[in-house]
Amino acid sequence: MTRLTLSPVATYGMDSELGPLSYGNPDKENQFTKPYSEQTGQLIDNQVRSIIGHAFRRTTDLLTEKRSDVEKVAKLLMEKEVLNRADMERLLGKRPFQDKLHELLGTEAASQDVEHIPGSTSAPTTDSPPANTSASPPSPPSPPSV
Repeated sequence: MTRLTLSPVATYGMDSELGPLSYGNPDKENQFTKPYSEQTGQLIDNQVRSIIGHAFRRTTDLLTEKRSDVEKVAKLLMEKEVLNRADMERLLGKRPFQDKLHELLGTEAASQDVEHIPGSTSAPTTDSPPANTSASPPSPPSPPSV
């Protein structure tokens, strides 16, 4: 968790307090010298600690608030092992926000189960004809010739 949080802060400059600066690559574990001062190192550590603390509190609060829903999902997982979107909607109801897929496509496709999306491995359960999966995906563009 710490390494995952350290990259946006120290490597990619995605922290408002430190600004858009890169302080090296945290993946180099055995690095004995740091490319920044002790004070900057403490600032990085404090920001990472703050982000992780905030994420921990938010997760704990959300799990506590939604405990009954979490227990419903856990119980169904004990019976079924793998849940799909339709299972989750039957168990918890529709999402309280609009799906991005629905928004992007401007259709009701996102309200259907993921199994109905063309190219999925599951057979569709609607009356619509199966999608044409014989066409291969487009190949990436060729590099420019020199």
